[in-house]
Amino acid sequence: CNSDDDQIQLVRLYSLVVFYHSAGGSNWNDKSNWLDATTNMCEWSGVECANNENEITTLQASNNNLIGKIPEELGLLAELTDLQLGNNGLTEKIPS
Repeated sequence: CNSDDDQIQLVRLYSLVVFYHSAGGSNWNDKSNWLDATTNMCEWSGVECANNENEITTLQASNNNLIGKIPEELGLLAELTDLQLGNNGLTEKIPS
């Protein structure tokens, strides 16, 4: 990997970690592999990636006991095209 790729990966990882903490991740119904440093973020429950490049395209966390707010940092996931957060206790709108 070159340094640009490493920076992009760090931004993606940062965005997911902020999301986890902002939405009460420790209380989620399914938080399989989240924050596990030995597991690729594309293997975290509800995270789907494209092209084997860790490009996060889907975040599926409906009916998962999310409580809190949707952080602006999710906007840093440039490839995210499918965000499913319904039926949770999130209190903020999706940041623009």
